[in-house]
Amino acid sequence: RHTRCLSDWSADVCSSDLNVHDKFFKALLSDRQIAIDWLRTFLPVEVATHLDLNTLTSASTSFVSQELQETFADAVFKCRLSETSKETYVSVLLEHKSYPDKFTAIQLLLYLAQAYAEQWKSRQHLEPVIPILFYQGKQKWEYLPLSALFSDFPEAFLVFLPDFSPLFIDLLRLDDDLLKSIRNSLLSSALLLQKYVRTPKVLLQKIHDIFSTLDPAGDRNLLPVFFVYFVEVSQIPPEKIEQLLAQLPTTIKSDFMNTYQLIIEKGIEKGIEKGIEEGIEKGEVNFVLKGYKNGLTLEQLVQITGWPEEKVADIIRKFQENARKES
Repeated sequence: RHTRCLSDWSADVCSSDLNVHDKFFKALLSDRQIAIDWLRTFLPVEVATHLDLNTLTSASTSFVSQELQETFADAVFKCRLSETSKETYVSVLLEHKSYPDKFTAIQLLLYLAQAYAEQWKSRQHLEPVIPILFYQGKQKWEYLPLSALFSDFPEAFLVFLPDFSPLFIDLLRLDDDLLKSIRNSLLSSALLLQKYVRTPKVLLQKIHDIFSTLDPAGDRNLLPVFFVYFVEVSQIPPEKIEQLLAQLPTTIKSDFMNTYQLIIEKGIEKGIEKGIEEGIEKGEVNFVLKGYKNGLTLEQLVQITGWPEEKVADIIRKFQENARKES
């Protein structure tokens, strides 16, 4: 479970088993249509034309070894090639570091080696892995291929290097108009939010662009996740968020207000400031029950709390049993 350091809004996001930005991004890509739209936006045309994205499925696997866990998280998909039965892996690697690293090519080489080794060991028919490196750090980063690390050697030596070219996406350097042009409204808003989430003043200036295109009807499953991510990492003080609520488009104001109220009732702010873990636990149980009574699905509650599905389902099951006994 990750928590936001509400007592110090200028601080960075608290550490967690999975970086909060990666967790939000993986939640987005767990939606098949968003994953398809994301790839349609960022894959080069010459690659996308060879993929039948309508066949895209989650590979339900990860090629991140324990050695690379502090560097990458990944979302892995399988996709059929156009006009053939062959498939390929498409791996979106979420880069944990918030600064450029000239040795990332070596880390990617380890990742790809792990991916092919797993296929080989399981006696699978080998399928290519398309690595996509997604970066949202503040510093400008020009990705260096492996060969660039050996520029002081004769060119004749480069033939011995296992060089490759990942698709590198530097979110903060992408033009806003490109992100706004994405037809999937939630994906467009989420990418704009991720782009400006570390610059609160600019984020407030972009609020209308970020929230105005959200569609409560079409984005129902992931809207609570979107709102929770915004509150946790935006570094905007609670009083500013309350002012923001008054300015939101009417179509989403109610949904955001309900989610924000649930976050407050969750006991995060008081629980962290007092350091009372039992209070947090009790508050989150009450939060799950209130969310369930207000129509949130099991999947939505799991995404918002960060708890295992079994734990959330058990809370709901016990509530249902008690309700039957009382009736």
